[in-house]
Amino acid sequence: MQSKFRTANNRSPTSRPTIYEWPERFITTGSILPKPKSGRPSRRLYDVKRIQDTFHCSPRKSIRSAAQHLQIPRSTVIDVVHKKLRLYAYKLQLLHELKLDDKPQRRTFAEEMLQKTEDDENFLQSVIFSDEATFHVSGIVNRHNTRIWGLENPHAVLEQARDSRKVSVWCGLLHDSNYRAFYLFQSNCPL
Repeated sequence: MQSKFRTANNRSPTSRPTIYEWPERFITTGSILPKPKSGRPSRRLYDVKRIQDTFHCSPRKSIRSAAQHLQIPRSTVIDVVHKKLRLYAYKLQLLHELKLDDKPQRRTFAEEMLQKTEDDENFLQSVIFSDEATFHVSGIVNRHNTRIWGLENPHAVLEQARDSRKVSVWCGLLHDSNYRAFYLFQSNCPL
């Protein structure tokens, strides 16, 4: 029930103790609104509007750069973005396209590996598990450091320049040892 309320109203529901306080507040003050609090005043509507406009125009802007640009304390920008505007930081995702024959091939491979390990208990000692990662030297933005602020996921796509210099790192693991390799290359042909 609470999750439906959050989804529909984009805020948390009122707590049970607060609801129980309403009749007493109404009897004493004639309203269910809380008493005005003394102390630090709330953020000016002008600042909230400026922050909202900044993230509307540049949803990829970081909180730090927005605070510097607007000359507002970073903690204020964080509070407004999270509490007033209820924006969330969405991360870009790189996805591999799955083709129709991928799932059957994966299933067949998994079944064959299970069968081989059942037939020979030392089979996995002759297999090398490996992985490879490629890093662009050209300064292409790392998707792990990029956030898009919004009320809902924009499902953004990150386009990258092709044929740039890259560093590839490869690592292989055998049951009793590991192997590593690093190589730099210039890609001149489309992948």
